[in-house]
Amino acid sequence: APRFVGVTPPPGGDPPVEDLARRYSYVLNIGKPVVAAINGAVAGVGLAVSLYCDLRFMVAGAKLAAAFPRRGLIAEHGSAWMLPRLIGPMNAADLLLSGRTIEAAEAERLGLVRMLPAESFRETVQQKASEFANLCSPRSMRIIKQQLALVPRQTLAEATRLANQEIAICRGT
Repeated sequence: APRFVGVTPPPGGDPPVEDLARRYSYVLNIGKPVVAAINGAVAGVGLAVSLYCDLRFMVAGAKLAAAFPRRGLIAEHGSAWMLPRLIGPMNAADLLLSGRTIEAAEAERLGLVRMLPAESFRETVQQKASEFANLCSPRSMRIIKQQLALVPRQTLAEATRLANQEIAICRGT
């Protein structure tokens, strides 16, 4: 199974996985959690970039649009690949083919975002990011991100082998 660590492989390490070296997909290759704080309307490339983030927090009442077909465009920057993996094929088809706009509450029901109240939005997102930084092992988060990013490219057996290799390494850290 392909391996990656951080944004670029260490000297002598495995070459980068091509899928994780594209214009926005490189975010999947960052060895730390990447959090999107959506505090207003998001569409187009802004939506595409947010799909690559590990977590998406959206302020209550904000709007999200996959308006590509209403503008004569296609789902850009891997949106049609990412969205079904995040919210399922039917929900992704509904959003991408209709080009409709949804509010944060519906995006949360679809599992695309975590909706937060406007009054404490910034502070709450900062608190959650701070918890990652202060309460979690950087190595553990990096490996878990690797595991999550490799899922579409692996069998269960490959995923289990990687987990077994990494847990053995954990014992020595």
